[in-house]
Amino acid sequence: MRLYLGKYYLTKFSNPGIQDHAVDEIKRHPQYNSYTYANDIALIKLAKRAQLTIFVRPVCLWPHSRDLDSIVGEHGEVVGWGYDQYGKITDRLMQITMPVVTQGMCIQSNPLFYSHYTTDMTYCAGYKNGSSVCNGDSGGGMVFLRKDMMRWYLRGLVSISIALRSHFCDYSNYVVFTDTAKYLDWIRSIIAK
Repeated sequence: MRLYLGKYYLTKFSNPGIQDHAVDEIKRHPQYNSYTYANDIALIKLAKRAQLTIFVRPVCLWPHSRDLDSIVGEHGEVVGWGYDQYGKITDRLMQITMPVVTQGMCIQSNPLFYSHYTTDMTYCAGYKNGSSVCNGDSGGGMVFLRKDMMRWYLRGLVSISIALRSHFCDYSNYVVFTDTAKYLDWIRSIIAK
């Protein structure tokens, strides 16, 4: 497996600033459940260190409260090349700003789906207005700019959303994110090895 850092266009490999890296190891969370998407998180170790450039920048681990209430109503940024509303993969890296909503609001919007996929290790975000992330965006980070520190911080990873039969996703529903702040101990234990 290879990872391309600094990409903007999915199908172009001659973009300025692209770094091509071999993957040394993938560490999936030991309690990952592919049926419920519980513990939907993994870490990837590159074979060699990435070079920091204007195209490749780090994101910081969440240093603030792990309590979900501390980010409800805040807006995070998510990027990806997922499917668009017409069922086509986007070639250009897309970005969306999404608000975090309460677990109660999320579950009430579709109890059958969200009560199955949300836990104390996840959170929901999004609008119910036709704009969202979609299949192909899974694993993408939700980051928040902390202006007091002038840094971007990772709080979640796109995990699962409702799909429609005619489309790959339903843009009128919330998205479930793995709450990376709840996995900091596991992340740090892997990094320390």
